[in-house]
Amino acid sequence: MSLAIVKKSEYLVLIILVREWSYWIYDACHHSVQRIKKLQGGQFDHADRLFNSIRDTWLNAAGKGNTSDVKEPSPEFFYMPEFLENRFNLDLGEKRSGEKVGDVALPPWAKGSAREFIRKLTEALESDFVSENLHHWIDLVFGYKQNGKVVC
Repeated sequence: MSLAIVKKSEYLVLIILVREWSYWIYDACHHSVQRIKKLQGGQFDHADRLFNSIRDTWLNAAGKGNTSDVKEPSPEFFYMPEFLENRFNLDLGEKRSGEKVGDVALPPWAKGSAREFIRKLTEALESDFVSENLHHWIDLVFGYKQNGKVVC
């Protein structure tokens, strides 16, 4: 079989599957899950360390919780509500409290909706207040406010 025929066959399969988003999502999720598990010795990390609550993550980042477990918001926080939902019902384990880990627990103002949560975060990011004050954050994270008297 020539390489041209193989490439054409692969192309035909991809054309058929391009409309089947659930296949692509499942396939990407399946492979990502396998890589994550491989990094953790064949299983997910302990359920208490998984990202499972906006409130808990906020408290940790603010120094009012587990300060050794700080997670940064990634770009997905502003456009992809699906990353907050356990759409494939992955067995992510049980926390020490007995609570099963599934969808990420959202703040009350999100009204239980990952889409509403993302919409509000995006609205805040695009607000005049953020536009007028973003330079302060840049100075703190990347600039001169990282050390010296201005830090205090």
